Amino acid sequence: MLMCLLTLAGIFICYFISEKKKNPRKFFLISSGIIIVLILGSRYFINGFTDEVTYNYLYQRFGRLDFDAFLNAYWGERDFGFYLTYWLMANIIPWSQFPIYFITALLVAVTFRFIYKNTNSALIPVLVMFAFGAFSFYMAAYRQCFAMCLCLIAFEFAKKRGLRGLLPYAALMFLASTLHISSLMFAPVYLLMRIKRNVVGYIAWPVCVFITAASANAIIIYAAEILEKDGYLDSAVFSPLGLYIQMVLLAVPILVFLLKLAKYNKLSNLQYSLLILISVGAIFLLYKFVYPTYERVSYYYSFFIIAAFSNSIVNLKQKKGEINYILPLEITVSVLLVVLWLWRTPSDLVFFWQGY
Repeated sequence: MLMCLLTLAGIFICYFISEKKKNPRKFFLISSGIIIVLILGSRYFINGFTDEVTYNYLYQRFGRLDFDAFLNAYWGERDFGFYLTYWLMANIIPWSQFPIYFITALLVAVTFRFIYKNTNSALIPVLVMFAFGAFSFYMAAYRQCFAMCLCLIAFEFAKKRGLRGLLPYAALMFLASTLHISSLMFAPVYLLMRIKRNVVGYIAWPVCVFITAASANAIIIYAAEILEKDGYLDSAVFSPLGLYIQMVLLAVPILVFLLKLAKYNKLSNLQYSLLILISVGAIFLLYKFVYPTYERVSYYYSFFIIAAFSNSIVNLKQKKGEINYILPLEITVSVLLVVLWLWRTPSDLVFFWQGY
């Protein structure tokens, strides 16, 4: 908990310092990102999330394998791209702590780039990343995190028209699928980004939600059969409180939009696309009650709450002459997000200087 509090303090210090800079958002995202990586990337490699422990023992093993031995053992494995990337890293930098820093830095860098390009805010989206659980999930879903980082880079190409966007998007999706096969669930994002805020788009949004809800059950069953993963269909007992909180966060920007409480200006079409994406994510997340595996799928779409939530808050309408309620609201929201972050923080994380 102490390291989390230090991270929080560093983030807010960077935020207040950034207010005096020429480009406060860029300064804040870069400086706070460095602090997050230095502190949270120091999680001890044999006492972190489950995937971290598993794959970092694998990292040590890869450092002792020559290329021929590696190919003999892993050629033909699903997600071969991940194993190849990991083997290369292990043979270039054999330090066992390095992959923890690397995956933390990769996720933070790609996420903060996404925030810079898709919001006009800085602090709130960073807090949402932690409060919603996206950071913790992708640290635990280790291989999927590698794939999602490529998906977020592909997202920027999904906004572009024609082959200039489609070809890089397809290439990045192919590479992501070699890292984690579940990233194929992200592929429809390209089509969803084609939906605009117009009459057709207002019809397309509920249609997309309906199709997702109607086909979700069949998707997981088909995936379990094709990949021969019966565990995908296992049930599990979990506390639904965290899920309910996530659903509330997902609902906020949707309600703000439907009630016309915000004015998005140049973010209008982008925000509409983000709302469609988080709606799909919400459906997948609700299916966690049926098959908990769907939580993995949901984060490919619910991740976009990081931008959608922030955009809905900072763009709330304010009439001239009224008391300015936006700043107090942003402060209140930030405090609530900090509380959620602290509540979701694992209490048993050990850092590498404690483990040696």
